[in-house]
Amino acid sequence: MIAAPNIADAIAKANQWVAAAKPVIRAWFALDDIAGDLFTAEQRIRDEARGLLRKPRDEMYRMIEGIRDDFRCDHVVHASEGADDAEWDRVEEFNDELDRGMVSVAAAIKQVEAEL
Repeated sequence: MIAAPNIADAIAKANQWVAAAKPVIRAWFALDDIAGDLFTAEQRIRDEARGLLRKPRDEMYRMIEGIRDDFRCDHVVHASEGADDAEWDRVEEFNDELDRGMVSVAAAIKQVEAEL
Protein backbone atom coordinates (compact mmCIF):
# COMPACT_ATOMS: atom_id res chain seq x y z
CA MET A 1 0.00 0.00 0.00
CA ILE A 2 1.18 3.50 -0.85
CA ALA A 3 1.05 6.01 2.01
CA ALA A 4 -1.56 8.70 1.51
CA PRO A 5 -0.43 12.31 1.68
CA ASN A 6 -1.67 14.63 4.40
CA ILE A 7 -5.26 15.55 3.51
CA ALA A 8 -4.91 19.18 4.67
CA ASP A 9 -1.86 19.64 2.43
CA ALA A 10 -3.62 17.99 -0.51
CA ILE A 11 -6.66 20.26 -0.08
CA ALA A 12 -4.50 23.38 0.18
CA LYS A 13 -2.57 22.45 -2.96
CA ALA A 14 -5.70 21.48 -4.88
CA ASN A 15 -7.36 24.79 -3.95
CA GLN A 16 -4.59 26.65 -5.71
CA TRP A 17 -6.83 26.16 -8.72
CA VAL A 18 -8.70 29.34 -7.71
CA ALA A 19 -5.60 31.51 -8.22
CA ALA A 20 -4.90 29.79 -11.53
CA ALA A 21 -8.48 30.35 -12.72
CA LYS A 22 -8.79 34.02 -11.67
CA PRO A 23 -7.89 35.47 -15.10
CA VAL A 24 -10.51 33.27 -16.74
CA ILE A 25 -13.14 34.17 -14.12
CA ARG A 26 -12.37 37.88 -14.62
CA ALA A 27 -12.76 37.45 -18.38
CA TRP A 28 -16.06 35.65 -17.75
CA PHE A 29 -17.26 38.72 -15.82
CA ALA A 30 -15.96 41.02 -18.57
CA LEU A 31 -18.28 39.27 -21.01
CA ASP A 32 -21.15 40.05 -18.64
CA ASP A 33 -20.09 43.71 -18.67
CA ILE A 34 -20.05 43.70 -22.46
CA ALA A 35 -23.50 42.15 -22.52
CA GLY A 36 -24.71 44.86 -20.13
CA ASP A 37 -23.26 47.57 -22.36
CA LEU A 38 -25.11 46.09 -25.31
CA PHE A 39 -28.42 46.23 -23.44
CA THR A 40 -28.82 49.84 -24.59
CA ALA A 41 -28.32 48.92 -28.26
CA GLU A 42 -31.12 48.35 -30.74
CA GLN A 43 -33.07 45.14 -30.26
CA ARG A 44 -31.64 43.37 -33.32
CA ILE A 45 -28.08 44.24 -32.29
CA ARG A 46 -28.80 43.11 -28.75
CA ASP A 47 -30.23 39.80 -29.92
CA GLU A 48 -27.29 39.08 -32.20
CA ALA A 49 -24.75 40.06 -29.55
CA ARG A 50 -26.37 37.80 -26.95
CA GLY A 51 -26.05 34.86 -29.28
CA LEU A 52 -22.42 35.66 -30.01
CA LEU A 53 -21.50 36.13 -26.35
CA ARG A 54 -23.26 33.02 -25.07
CA LYS A 55 -20.80 30.59 -26.65
CA PRO A 56 -17.53 32.09 -25.29
CA ARG A 57 -19.16 32.63 -21.90
CA ASP A 58 -20.21 28.97 -21.74
CA GLU A 59 -16.76 27.85 -22.93
CA MET A 60 -15.05 29.97 -20.29
CA TYR A 61 -17.25 28.45 -17.60
CA ARG A 62 -16.30 24.96 -18.80
CA MET A 63 -12.67 26.08 -18.76
CA ILE A 64 -13.03 27.17 -15.12
CA GLU A 65 -14.50 23.76 -14.28
CA GLY A 66 -11.66 22.08 -16.16
CA ILE A 67 -9.00 23.99 -14.25
CA ARG A 68 -10.59 22.84 -10.99
CA ASP A 69 -10.77 19.25 -12.24
CA ASP A 70 -7.11 19.30 -13.31
CA PHE A 71 -5.96 20.46 -9.88
CA ARG A 72 -8.20 17.85 -8.22
CA CYS A 73 -6.74 15.08 -10.37
CA ASP A 74 -3.23 16.14 -9.37
CA HIS A 75 -4.03 15.44 -5.71
CA VAL A 76 -6.34 12.42 -5.59
CA VAL A 77 -4.97 9.18 -4.19
CA HIS A 78 -5.06 5.98 -6.20
CA ALA A 79 -5.14 2.47 -4.81
CA SER A 80 -2.16 0.25 -5.40
CA GLU A 81 -2.39 -2.72 -7.69
CA GLY A 82 -4.12 -5.60 -5.92
CA ALA A 83 -5.52 -3.32 -3.22
CA ASP A 84 -7.72 -4.93 -0.60
CA ASP A 85 -11.09 -3.56 0.53
CA ALA A 86 -9.54 -1.65 3.43
CA GLU A 87 -7.17 0.20 1.10
CA TRP A 88 -10.00 1.01 -1.31
CA ASP A 89 -11.98 2.38 1.64
CA ARG A 90 -9.05 4.63 2.66
CA VAL A 91 -8.61 5.83 -0.92
CA GLU A 92 -12.32 6.63 -1.22
CA GLU A 93 -12.35 8.38 2.15
CA PHE A 94 -9.30 10.49 1.23
CA ASN A 95 -10.69 11.47 -2.17
CA ASP A 96 -14.14 12.24 -0.73
CA GLU A 97 -12.52 14.50 1.88
CA LEU A 98 -10.49 16.19 -0.87
CA ASP A 99 -13.70 16.83 -2.81
CA ARG A 100 -15.44 18.27 0.25
CA GLY A 101 -12.48 20.53 1.00
CA MET A 102 -12.05 21.96 -2.47
CA VAL A 103 -13.53 25.34 -3.31
CA SER A 104 -16.48 24.92 -5.67
CA VAL A 105 -16.68 26.76 -8.98
CA ALA A 106 -19.61 28.82 -7.69
CA ALA A 107 -17.69 29.80 -4.54
CA ALA A 108 -14.60 30.75 -6.55
CA ILE A 109 -16.69 32.93 -8.84
CA LYS A 110 -18.23 34.69 -5.82
CA GLN A 111 -14.77 35.16 -4.32
CA VAL A 112 -13.38 36.74 -7.48
CA GLU A 113 -16.51 38.87 -7.88
CA ALA A 114 -16.00 40.25 -4.35
CA GLU A 115 -12.47 41.28 -5.36
CA LEU A 116 -13.65 43.22 -8.43
